[in-house]
Amino acid sequence: MFKWLFFLSISSLLIACSLNSEQERQLNKSFSNYLNARNSGSILEYTSLIYPELIRDWKTSGVDTLKEKVKLKTDTTELKQYDNPFIILTKKENKSIQIKYQLDCYQNEYTSSEKTKVNLYAISDDEGKSWFFMDEKDYLNPQSCKKLKRLIQ
Repeated sequence: MFKWLFFLSISSLLIACSLNSEQERQLNKSFSNYLNARNSGSILEYTSLIYPELIRDWKTSGVDTLKEKVKLKTDTTELKQYDNPFIILTKKENKSIQIKYQLDCYQNEYTSSEKTKVNLYAISDDEGKSWFFMDEKDYLNPQSCKKLKRLIQ
């Protein structure tokens, strides 16, 4: 609980110059829901927070591809845990806002020896009213979400 309060206060401080209070509130709410879903293995909630065009791309590739992409390990010994988000960069253009996060990823439980850093992107196409998320490998892949203009290079 205290980690989330710390995260929310730090993120508010970091993005205060670029987002208004309503945009920050929506981002923090969506980001918290995304991390909770991903960390707990809640596939439906996790899928609902992935960038919609990316889901459409996966569906186009076939149902098996979609299932594999959204699959989360539900056994807590195999479920990756994501923690300590840090905002790296925020870019805005017209109604689009994109934010690059860096998180700690733990393979099993919270052991520092198994910690890696991963990047995650938050994307809003409606001036911060709604937020969706994309892993770095998908964000940087020019073949996925061809209509998405990447603001962060």
